[in-house]
Amino acid sequence: MSQVEMFAVACKTSSAAVDFNSKLGPYLADELGEDPQKFSAAVTQLGDARAKVVGTTAKVEASEPMVQKLLKYIGQLGALRKHFPINQGEKVA
Repeated sequence: MSQVEMFAVACKTSSAAVDFNSKLGPYLADELGEDPQKFSAAVTQLGDARAKVVGTTAKVEASEPMVQKLLKYIGQLGALRKHFPINQGEKVA
């Protein structure tokens, strides 16, 4: 059986904070006619979930709690995509 060579891929990190409220708030108000404050807690929760999984150093913590945090954030992004256009010009699913 032949061996397959493996190579390491550097982890993508980000120190930049993302203010989801500033982007989603105007969309909620202008496009959907909703009060952005109504969703403020949920949008803040999304930002908190992101903050828990980005900015990781080269030493990736592969513990079960970290994996669960990452899966929660990915799930929230998937749910977000169903209701909001993620890319410019994209239609809501």
